Amino acid sequence: MTRPEGAPVDEYEFTFIYTKNGENKEFTLENMPDSTWKWVETRQKLVKKGYVPPIHDFSITSADGIDITQDVLSDTEFSLLVVANHLENLIRIHL
Repeated sequence: MTRPEGAPVDEYEFTFIYTKNGENKEFTLENMPDSTWKWVETRQKLVKKGYVPPIHDFSITSADGIDITQDVLSDTEFSLLVVANHLENLIRIHL
């Protein structure tokens, strides 16, 4: 789930939309306008995808919806994980 040191990261291109006297114009980081222009929006475009770990979308949440992924993965004690698609179909077992 982690990116190895030195692995490539995503690269983005940013475009900034500014307005002045009713005219909208696009700018880049290399040619930003002077302070007489008013910012409207920023757009980003992925230009090069970086390294994606084989496991990249794993998460565990508690019944309350709290993310406990790192707590579970870093626990050095025994952990039992039950994965169920439809929790309403589980049979309750009383010991």
